[in-house]
Amino acid sequence: MTFLTFMLSIVGGLLLTHAIYSSHEHSLLPTTPSATALPVSRSPLAYIIPTTTLPLDIILETLFATFLLILAVVYSAAPLRPIRWNEWAGKIEREGWDPAAEDRKDEAFRAKGGAGNVYRAMEERKGFYDVRKARKDFAQFVRAE
Repeated sequence: MTFLTFMLSIVGGLLLTHAIYSSHEHSLLPTTPSATALPVSRSPLAYIIPTTTLPLDIILETLFATFLLILAVVYSAAPLRPIRWNEWAGKIEREGWDPAAEDRKDEAFRAKGGAGNVYRAMEERKGFYDVRKARKDFAQFVRAE
């Protein structure tokens, strides 16, 4: 996480916390103008159905804080992989898989688009039938005869 995204996260979090606190404080304000009026009932419905609307500054602060947090998350995210898995897996099969580069998080290897064998979990499970190996073995068997 770079310094900019870290600061965006901090500022966005503080602004969102302040907006939440302000909206809570605003909800506790009396809804009647005089203090001698009947007390406001605190039934469970009073928390679900608001009797007043939030001021515009609290709404704008909430939206701005949410925007800052989303911006920080988007900028700090890892680069996206290709959408078409068949192209990505084909590239790995053509160029080979470098487990040492994956273990040390080699930036040059990841920049080329390689991030390891995407089918490794399937290939290493017990009882997996390798169709390509069987096809190759069958082709050798046919050639031998």
